[in-house]
Amino acid sequence: MEDPLVPLEKDTIRVVITPQEHSENNSSWVYTSKELIHPVSQERNTFVIARDGCNPITELYAMDKINWRNQTIKNNSSTPDGKPYSCLFITYPLSTATSVPATVLGKHPDIYVMSSFSPLFFLIAYFKSAMVKAQNDGENKRLLSYEDLIEIICNDDETISMFVNEFQMDLRPYLECICELVSLPSMDSDDESTDPFYKPSLDKILNIIDERINSLVHLFQTENGIASLKWRMDTMYPKGLTDELRSLLWKRQAISIMSLFVDEWYINEACKKFNYKFTELDQFISASKVDQQAQQAMDESLEMMHEGMIKSNNKRFKPTPKKINTTEKKKTGALDMFFKRKESN
Repeated sequence: MEDPLVPLEKDTIRVVITPQEHSENNSSWVYTSKELIHPVSQERNTFVIARDGCNPITELYAMDKINWRNQTIKNNSSTPDGKPYSCLFITYPLSTATSVPATVLGKHPDIYVMSSFSPLFFLIAYFKSAMVKAQNDGENKRLLSYEDLIEIICNDDETISMFVNEFQMDLRPYLECICELVSLPSMDSDDESTDPFYKPSLDKILNIIDERINSLVHLFQTENGIASLKWRMDTMYPKGLTDELRSLLWKRQAISIMSLFVDEWYINEACKKFNYKFTELDQFISASKVDQQAQQAMDESLEMMHEGMIKSNNKRFKPTPKKINTTEKKKTGALDMFFKRKESN
């Protein structure tokens, strides 16, 4: 006999949505959660290090908590204490003879999404002080081998040290993206092929940021899954956007997203290098706000005029009540009429 289903109390459900490739039946991923300092906000956030038990693959994810309040919808329904309604309904269909049918309904659950977070952003944050100093003082960082560079970074940064020493992450591919690579001939060997030396490069970092921004813009323009965002854009600017203005708006949105991963200093430097200009977009938005305010004022005037006309019409056609004579008539009877005649004689 199966156990009866027991309703769960609120705030007792915790759900983590993993990447699709991790949810396959033959998946052997092992997850470890860590509280780490976010490279941009400098606040503690929950990250997950996922390791494939069958392959030497290690991936990093940020745990993003779902916000139940939809900011795109006005006048959201809320509970009496002002919180948005939230619930989770999970079913397990009876697909095989061994599966157990179940239904779970949770009130006010916490749902997290594992979002990919590249270790590259921790390295970019680490090199910021060196990049700022090199730009201000004109000082060039010396060339270092991969081993020497990793040793220095791990001594300075506990998080990156954990990636390398505890979870055996190979940071070489990430460093190659943001460092200049210089091969020097060996003095001890006739073999000219040597391991490259590394030197962090601001230009390469800014190129990476620009590539990510352009990739996001392309995603916004082509992905059907963000139709709600496109609809909101058209709703905000009902007079329509030209293709050029729409691209600028997408680029500004992409820059805003990138600012969640890299420091604002890098964003400003990328804007300077790649000449991001939003003057035309700002003028359009300002003009749209003026039009919206004028339209709102006109609507309010029309509404007041409409209310005034209703009151005027009600006053004009209001029926006038008939005056009723409330003077009480003196009652007369047969004897009264008899004496009245006698007096007249």
